[in-house]
Amino acid sequence: MIPKIHRDKIKTELKNIYGPALAKKFNQPLFDQIKKYISRNKVDVSKNLKYRALERLTEKTSIVITYGDTIRRKPGHHLKAFSKFAKKYLKGKMNTVHILPFYPYSSDRGFSVKNYTQVDPKIGTWQDVSQLGKNFNLMFDLVLNHASVKGEWFQKFLKQEPGYENFFIHFQKKDAIPKPQFDKILRPRTNKLLTEFKTKNNQVIYVWTTFSADQADLNYSDPQVLLEVIKVLLFYLEQSVDFIRLDAVTYAWKQLGTNCAHRPQAHAIVKLFRLILNLVKPDTAIITETNVPHKDNITYFGDGYNEAQAVYNFTLPPLTLHTFLTQDSAKLSQWAKTLHKPSPITAYLNFLDSHDGIGLLPAQNILSKKEINSLVKTTKKHGGLIGYRANNGKKTPYELNITWFSAINPKNTDSTQTKVKRYLASRAVALSLRGIPHIYILGLLSAGNDKAYALKTRINRNINRRNLDEQSVHDTFDSKGWSRFRTVSQALLNLLEIRSQEPAFHPGGKQVILPDNKNIFSLIRISIDRKTNILALINVTNAEQTFKFNLKKHAPKATQLTDIITQKNLLTGKKSFINITLEPYDIQWWKF
Repeated sequence: MIPKIHRDKIKTELKNIYGPALAKKFNQPLFDQIKKYISRNKVDVSKNLKYRALERLTEKTSIVITYGDTIRRKPGHHLKAFSKFAKKYLKGKMNTVHILPFYPYSSDRGFSVKNYTQVDPKIGTWQDVSQLGKNFNLMFDLVLNHASVKGEWFQKFLKQEPGYENFFIHFQKKDAIPKPQFDKILRPRTNKLLTEFKTKNNQVIYVWTTFSADQADLNYSDPQVLLEVIKVLLFYLEQSVDFIRLDAVTYAWKQLGTNCAHRPQAHAIVKLFRLILNLVKPDTAIITETNVPHKDNITYFGDGYNEAQAVYNFTLPPLTLHTFLTQDSAKLSQWAKTLHKPSPITAYLNFLDSHDGIGLLPAQNILSKKEINSLVKTTKKHGGLIGYRANNGKKTPYELNITWFSAINPKNTDSTQTKVKRYLASRAVALSLRGIPHIYILGLLSAGNDKAYALKTRINRNINRRNLDEQSVHDTFDSKGWSRFRTVSQALLNLLEIRSQEPAFHPGGKQVILPDNKNIFSLIRISIDRKTNILALINVTNAEQTFKFNLKKHAPKATQLTDIITQKNLLTGKKSFINITLEPYDIQWWKF
């Protein structure tokens, strides 16, 4: 049922994680899990092993990210409300929905999971998820670093039930980690790393809690944990998921004496997941969520064939924000030139905002400390908040907690029209670059800061997590009058629809960055068959600019350029160069 060559590859990754002796003990239990899935779902393994997940991704692929209850109807029906909204307004323009963790949870808006295989009844049901999947591809989160301390797994751990004795990382003493080792650990938060709990025998233990006291880190050095997480992964596959987002995989494996991030075993776990997907459901792609410096982030591509098919492009948001705040695209262009892919079947997930903040770690060694500090100061000036991390006993800015509309625009200066143009221009950067567009639902609506909610709940990230009344959202989209929200959403959806019709925007195509003019972010997108090219020009300033396009070098056979946004034509004749004028914050996509 499982070809020998594939069995051997799985065994190899288990050895890389656990060593030969322990891996050998758990080979058969893992194969039994996989065989049950294959039998239950009548999987044709021989056919699957010839398939590559990203072969089905095209220029039409784009993703909207939302909480299951961002658009609200009434408890138990929020997913139905989003499904109706998406079918009415997004279908034909975006083809994939990323539903943030919709499982029962105790904190962190879903990322402290109590039960991995249930849908939170306050949001909806698996039937609601399935109904949404009839019109859109689906992305689920596999929250694999930690679980809720109020969940079934942790409660069994505290009771020391058989098989759960070492399910979470724990120590007998609160000072179990010597300071030199503690200082090396990469910390994304400022909370205590070890949280005190009592077992059923009233024994005090100290549990590793990377993100909060409510989120206990799973102990992957116990193979039983990995088997349980793989069981969850296989369950999600049966719910017709198309993308699996590996949340916080950076921190999955801890090894004292190291930074406890990006360990070889964490990469081996990703490789193991990939091998399993290749075998049982290869049209499901892995996307890694690793909010870290760019050089570390892209290691999760592996060799281009053995780890994630896509990685979040975490460096894009801070660099794009820097570009528009300084009206200078030089740093963005210089970095974009390095965006190489290790294989044709890998892709970057291009996003600007999300349910979290704008990470600053990914900009390290690209932006200077002065430039990063400037982003922090501007965020505060624009009404945002700052998330910090522990760094050798000091608090270091970790993320900017602010909506993208508020981040990109001053609070009281500029007209609303100018702010809208600046906002759309910044969005066009992510839509123009090679990769998969990924847009947060509140970004689609150009939401502003909800600082009152953040301060009330004492959760900085809630500044960009407001909930929306279903009827109000429909009224906004259906209104014939001018409003910022309607104007922005229609413009973005129009760009996505135009983009979806152009083979040059295929994520497998090529791109050439043209860093000739710091006032204009410019690049050429090239279709896979090399028959279609699009010159993307984005004015990052509030002044009119002129772009000098080298026809002789980049478009020697072109007789005319057509802006696919406005349908305006420019005749090239026999010129070697052509000057193109851009209004402030203008977006132009010239096809040739």
